[in-house]
Amino acid sequence: LFWCAYKSKIGILNTKGRYVISPQWDEITQIHQKLWCVALFIKDKLQFGFISNTGTYLQKIQFDEVVSESPNCIKVKNNNKWGLYSMQGTEVIPPYFDYISKIMHGLAVAKKGTLFGIVDDK
Repeated sequence: LFWCAYKSKIGILNTKGRYVISPQWDEITQIHQKLWCVALFIKDKLQFGFISNTGTYLQKIQFDEVVSESPNCIKVKNNNKWGLYSMQGTEVIPPYFDYISKIMHGLAVAKKGTLFGIVDDK
């Protein structure tokens, strides 16, 4: 697969030169074999979502931040709240926490108000 640009938008081409993901994104990053993080500038702010390797929306453009630091899940931030999504792009924990630490050995510390807990990345 190859990144391509057309009219200032980014897409993905296969080895035959055909679009796998049409060039309509301001940023695009492959997170997993079949999961891509895409981003668009909306009102001068970069917003993120997930699409499949065929370009199908898995999660619409809605996230303020996306962090992939675990082989099992992705941290997402929406309206200053953090949650977890699977590598298939499905919600595991909705954006609810004020903070989720770096995921290490499948676990992370989560904070909500003055309360702390542990979340599993599965």
